[in-house]
Amino acid sequence: MAREPAVWPAGHHDSLQPGRLWSLWDIMNNYGALLVGLGASIAHAGNGALLRGLSESQRDILVRKEPSGWFRRLYFGQDHVLTNVLAGFATANERNLEGAEQALKGVLEDCKRLALPVSARLLERALASPPKTLAEYEQITLSLMAELQTKLFVYIEHERCGLYEKEDILSPECGTKFPSCLRELKEAANAFVFGLPTACVFHSMRAAELGARALAHDLGVSFPYPLELADMHCVLDQIESKILAKKNLPKSADKDGQLKFYSEAAAQFRYFKDAWRVRVAHARESFTDKQALSILDHVRDLLEVLSQRLTEPF
Repeated sequence: MAREPAVWPAGHHDSLQPGRLWSLWDIMNNYGALLVGLGASIAHAGNGALLRGLSESQRDILVRKEPSGWFRRLYFGQDHVLTNVLAGFATANERNLEGAEQALKGVLEDCKRLALPVSARLLERALASPPKTLAEYEQITLSLMAELQTKLFVYIEHERCGLYEKEDILSPECGTKFPSCLRELKEAANAFVFGLPTACVFHSMRAAELGARALAHDLGVSFPYPLELADMHCVLDQIESKILAKKNLPKSADKDGQLKFYSEAAAQFRYFKDAWRVRVAHARESFTDKQALSILDHVRDLLEVLSQRLTEPF
């Protein structure tokens, strides 16, 4: 089941947060209006910067009529700049300049919402000393554009997103008994989601090793040092030795059930070690998506079986 996307109340904008799964609709719905408004505020503030650079006589020309072509070329260089001014302002008076200042404040608030600290600092300075030329204003807009480009996003295929931060990758009972394994399998699933199948296998094998330690602890395996410091090969050898000793117990249904449970689990762990663990741990092999998903499922199934009798002792 896919993780529920973040949904904010209408008109509310929160900062983008790493690690959260957003659909394209969520981004458009929550940030589309913000970014459109940001663009409008930038244009408005830029017009204000242009007006501040004009003399009173030049402003009068804007108020009275559309300037001639020579005036455009002389004072503005490009026709589209002047067109923007005329479209944005009916008259070139102080009210327009105040509006440009409000636009700068709007851009500042948007930068804070979008977590753009560098641009926010530049805008705070611009509010204290407003830009008087387009060149000054362009420095702010270029900084803003550059900082927006640092906000990067990862695209996840729809087929993979159901495994992202999957809390129920283990059953509630198994997850409660093996919390460390649950964390590792969530990391394995996340790695798969982001297209890292070998990393998925790596975390799956970490979960399997934690399960093997639980089995060893239940059988009374011990070393002169903590169990977690023991080599996996040695742990499995000791597990098999303990299982072999159980064969000498008197016949009973309980003995038969124990031997079946422990023997099948030990065989699975030995298979995991030889087929996958040593290969991923010692960089002998890389894995495909199909292999990684199969290995993840194998480990998950084994842990579910272990949880019927065992629990994580550490």
